[in-house]
Amino acid sequence: MSKTFNVCYLREYMDPEHQGDFFYAYETVYRNVPNKFKKVFTDKVKLKIVKFLDWNYKETKMCLVKLL
Repeated sequence: MSKTFNVCYLREYMDPEHQGDFFYAYETVYRNVPNKFKKVFTDKVKLKIVKFLDWNYKETKMCLVKLL
């Protein structure tokens, strides 16, 4: 059994070209966190992380232009 865990941030996107299908993008926030810190990640802390990332995670249109 692993003695570490990762904290990831997931974003869900809707693909309008495929009848409203969804796809996901994952980002690792913290990697290989020792299990002894698992109790630190309460719902309140998770919400703070999500709020911070939602507010500060900026995507540029260049990402989309390169795909086309």
